[in-house]
Amino acid sequence: MSDSTSSIHKIKFSGAFYQNLGVTQWQMRSGFSVAQVPASKPIAVNEEVLEASESVMTMGAEPQQVESVSQPQAVQAAAVPKTVVQTVENPVVVIGHGLQDFWQDDESLEWRLWSNIMQAFNWHEEQVLFVDSALLTTEEQAFASVEEIIGMGAERLLSMDDEHPINEMLSEGAEIISVPDFDLMLSDPYAKKSFYQQASTLHA
Repeated sequence: MSDSTSSIHKIKFSGAFYQNLGVTQWQMRSGFSVAQVPASKPIAVNEEVLEASESVMTMGAEPQQVESVSQPQAVQAAAVPKTVVQTVENPVVVIGHGLQDFWQDDESLEWRLWSNIMQAFNWHEEQVLFVDSALLTTEEQAFASVEEIIGMGAERLLSMDDEHPINEMLSEGAEIISVPDFDLMLSDPYAKKSFYQQASTLHA
């Protein structure tokens, strides 16, 4: 009896384990798309987690109690939110690398420039959808963003990242307008002028 009691030890799951299960507090900021779908690569269950689950089984726990560890694919599917499609009048979709970094950040030069652009074209934040191509690392994330963009009713969109595969995916149903990125516009007045010229055709 003493041997079995001494073999029982407390099981502590690491923060990374909960992140792998998708149990993280995440809040989406309005007007920003992600790739709003988490990466869909298979959940990596490390050796520490496997040892913990084996310890639970040896202590007489029911198999259902460790089902989330033994069936990572089911957990993964439940953790992926369903894309909500919302039609917007005259949507302004912008694809670019690192757009999430300054969305609604009044201190950043990029957001100040974008605010001036919106004012010049009489755009409102409710019309704008930033798609950060840096976060579109899987086909599932790219397809989710494509579904959202098409659902908004966008027939033309602005792309600051011409090399990303999402451009080709969208080109079948929308016109891609290539524009300079924010770094270039902030350093080159001609690039800023080019952006205004190209963006003026968005809802023409």
